[in-house]
Amino acid sequence: MLIYLLNHHDEEDTISNPFTGRRFYHGPCANRTKAQKSYIIKNAGDNSGDFGANGAGVAWNPLAKRYYAAMAGNAKYPLSVFDATGKLLSPPEQEAKFDIRGLWYNTDTKTLQANGYNDFGWAEYLMNTKGFPTGANVLHEGMNQPTTQSAGTFDGKDKVVLFFNEEGNVDVYSVTEGCSIIPCH
Repeated sequence: MLIYLLNHHDEEDTISNPFTGRRFYHGPCANRTKAQKSYIIKNAGDNSGDFGANGAGVAWNPLAKRYYAAMAGNAKYPLSVFDATGKLLSPPEQEAKFDIRGLWYNTDTKTLQANGYNDFGWAEYLMNTKGFPTGANVLHEGMNQPTTQSAGTFDGKDKVVLFFNEEGNVDVYSVTEGCSIIPCH
């Protein structure tokens, strides 16, 4: 079972690894002193092999006030939907429908998007009225990331997707074109 620790602030969110304590910030990072609430959410499945063991990412939809947490490794692995308190909303059989490596909410298109394994490309999710994924349309075909296992994340301010490359630097990709813009050092 994959466990995410979500810290919800008034103006920012962090994701913490409960085993190492390492904290990843997303959202506006100006006020890290605000009061926070912490939630532990458990992804659907039991890590027996059928549900995956590698978390692909967590994305926050500010309009629907929902978290999306996906498992990497297979399109049939879970993509779980949680409310703002960490309560699981989606059924346990909710599938990712795309072999996800990175997951983000695109604030411009107001859609949940992902990059896939190797040359699977990038996808945009179709949602039902409950906010659960019903399918994924390919946005950009091909190898649109530094490595086969790269996990992307959306930078809404600059309208780009960021990936770590093999050297540990950040590569910047156009969200509209799906191609590398420049490596950042």
